[in-house]
Amino acid sequence: MSGRSGRRSSRAERRNQKKFRGELLPARGCAKTRDINKSAGHQKIGTGCPEWKCSIGAEANLSILVTLRADGNIKKTVIGSIAESCILDSNDEKEYSRLKEIFTKESLQLCTFTITEKGYSLLDAKGELLPAVLSDFDAGPEKPQSYLGKVVSLLYARFRAGEKPIAMVSTDNCSRNGEKLEKAVSTFADEWVKRGCVEAG
Repeated sequence: MSGRSGRRSSRAERRNQKKFRGELLPARGCAKTRDINKSAGHQKIGTGCPEWKCSIGAEANLSILVTLRADGNIKKTVIGSIAESCILDSNDEKEYSRLKEIFTKESLQLCTFTITEKGYSLLDAKGELLPAVLSDFDAGPEKPQSYLGKVVSLLYARFRAGEKPIAMVSTDNCSRNGEKLEKAVSTFADEWVKRGCVEAG
């Protein structure tokens, strides 16, 4: 049921609500891309964000940027600058294969992250490796389950496709965000090399 009117939600609305739960989109960056595209006379450029599917207009890759202003008013803006969106799910062969394809392209030059500070940690509150991370260390890059394991798996696919360079940029508002990302990625790579899961680079 919808909270205010009591109207029963349609099946499509419930599906979109389910898609939206727990999904983060760096909205300011997408809005900026939209503005740049408009000024340049383009409609869409680039590839969308891993682990994100739009909450409205699924086939058109549309989303809504909601801004709460200081006066209490809410501004809603449709964001249409995403050319493609993919889910970072190694259990979804179609989505994950498409991401690997994107990551091996020469045209991909930049990958940004907005996953919060906890997203870069491989350890739990007790300082022990997270179960998914430990499992990924042992299993290698073919079908990782942890978020960072999937990211490093995509980077390894890029490495095997010609050792192509790429800028991996953390946009999270936390101290030494780049160092946190580098440490996590390097740890995965070192553990996979140590276990013989990947070739050393």
